[in-house]
Amino acid sequence: MSPDEHFQNLVRTISAIGGKVSRVNVIMPLLYSARQDRRTSRESLDCAVALQHLNEIGVENIMSIDVHDDRVQNAVPFMGFDSLMPTYQTIKTLCNCYSDLIFDEQHMVMVSPDFGGMNRNFAYANELGLDIGLFYKRRDLNTVKEGRNAILMHKYIGPSLKGKDILMVDDIIASGETMLDSVSLIKEMGARRIFIGASFGFFTNGIKRFNEAYKMGLFDAVFITNASYRKEEVIQAPWYKEVSIIKYISLYIYSVNTGISVSRIMDPHVKIVEFIKKYKERLGNCLSQ
Repeated sequence: MSPDEHFQNLVRTISAIGGKVSRVNVIMPLLYSARQDRRTSRESLDCAVALQHLNEIGVENIMSIDVHDDRVQNAVPFMGFDSLMPTYQTIKTLCNCYSDLIFDEQHMVMVSPDFGGMNRNFAYANELGLDIGLFYKRRDLNTVKEGRNAILMHKYIGPSLKGKDILMVDDIIASGETMLDSVSLIKEMGARRIFIGASFGFFTNGIKRFNEAYKMGLFDAVFITNASYRKEEVIQAPWYKEVSIIKYISLYIYSVNTGISVSRIMDPHVKIVEFIKKYKERLGNCLSQ
């Protein structure tokens, strides 16, 4: 089904139970029309309209994962709106898969694939105590390719990447063009290992280019949450690492329905600090042996 059909089914379900329950909470890991969150020309504001519609039919709270721009919640100021970030889960999975990572500015760097992902990558850099760099894209405003202005070039701004491990995260991997161009440039700069993280992995053009890039040694792994459907070919790929958020969402549901504050769920800083501390202790013990 299309996203519109899925959304209409949600509305139909809420309508069927309307007036029979004390409150309605919607768990929507991938927010409907999340990237249609602001107007750049004469176009509809689908995400805002959808949120207002849910509010009108009785939804009191909505939760989503890594919303593209959570300022869209301004469309429904009197409805609860929570955007959970899988930061802790991604870091934990990364450390479980690679037990020799050293989190300091001499050994590792965060890199944002574009300006839009800067806040997301800065959150990781801040938690892990890393320096951060970014790419900016120069686009051809006269040429539209697959609904977007064609990219003329990527340019890197930031600290040296030579001999360092790189972690680069984004909300969505659609075609993956931006990611692949970035990792290719990062490798040319002498990076040691490159890890990619994404909340949603769609791979709309398939994974052939990712498989080729992996075989060429351009990146080491792609960490993707199970917040949305992933194609079987993605799950079976040698570079794919699953970041489970099942426990995270379950804890959120429990907290909302029992009246417990969700603040500690929204800000996992304490959990990350404790986890990294234990990880560094294990790493120190291994190195001493």
